Amino acid sequence: MGRRRLSDLPDDLLRRILYFAPLKEAASTSALARRWRTLWLSSGAVNIDSRNYDHLEDDAKRDAFDHHAAEAVYGRRLWPIKKLAFRYMEGENEDDDSLSYQVYLQVGELMGLLSAPGACHVEDLCVGLFFGPCPDEPNSLYGLSIGTLPSAASLRVLHLSKVMDFCPQGPGSSLSPYPRLTEARLHFCYVSLGILQAFVDAAPMLGTLEVRAVQLCLFQDSQYPPAPRSLRLRLPRVTDLVLDDFYCWGPEGRNTMEIQEPLLRRFAYEGHVRALYLEPPPEMMARVNLRFKVPALLVHPDDDG
Repeated sequence: MGRRRLSDLPDDLLRRILYFAPLKEAASTSALARRWRTLWLSSGAVNIDSRNYDHLEDDAKRDAFDHHAAEAVYGRRLWPIKKLAFRYMEGENEDDDSLSYQVYLQVGELMGLLSAPGACHVEDLCVGLFFGPCPDEPNSLYGLSIGTLPSAASLRVLHLSKVMDFCPQGPGSSLSPYPRLTEARLHFCYVSLGILQAFVDAAPMLGTLEVRAVQLCLFQDSQYPPAPRSLRLRLPRVTDLVLDDFYCWGPEGRNTMEIQEPLLRRFAYEGHVRALYLEPPPEMMARVNLRFKVPALLVHPDDDG
């Protein structure tokens, strides 16, 4: 006869389930029994999601969210934090400009958590601050230096959403090394090509790169050298690449992009038809998914065709 209660499951499976549980639910569950608390803490996961506080007004929601986040990260722990997921949403019905101070406060809270001693050995980091009425677009962004994350040396998985990082790399400058990073996902971000390339160069084990709704900052003013029309991105170890609404084509869509990826095996592209080249052609390519966005044709109602 099969097991009917969650508590009948073995510890390893329960620990894996709690690895994905939001902080508020996991903490509430762990308060019920010592076994649950031990399993949750030993999972090494802290998943902080503001959607669990949506029943509160904004000020109370922010206070409760920050309090529980600080308690989980700064508190004494027998097991180190291996996974940290920080997702905050606010102002879906407000104007972007009215949220600038809230963005500033929440970025400060986030940076404090990332710099805390309890988070210095994080292996899986997922960060996203979603402010304003358009959470699924690359706007209402916040500054976060991809190259100076405190846990860079231990990270294996990195998922960043809504990040803005476009400072050009000067001569002799470099990013913090990511010696263990194997998977990176950038969603709704605004970065320079130099930052993106330096990030890839700093991660020699990077095998999976997912870029969704990311806009490349192509400087056009006199403070920076003009961006070339022919762009190039080197991905020497990447085997799985996803480009979905990758905005790198310039205001008139005339830029070209050459991607050097000799080990690529799986490639997915979704977006407008643009001059994108894989050079040299990957010899071990096993799967390609292409979805092109083509403007609808205007057909005259009297057109029999």
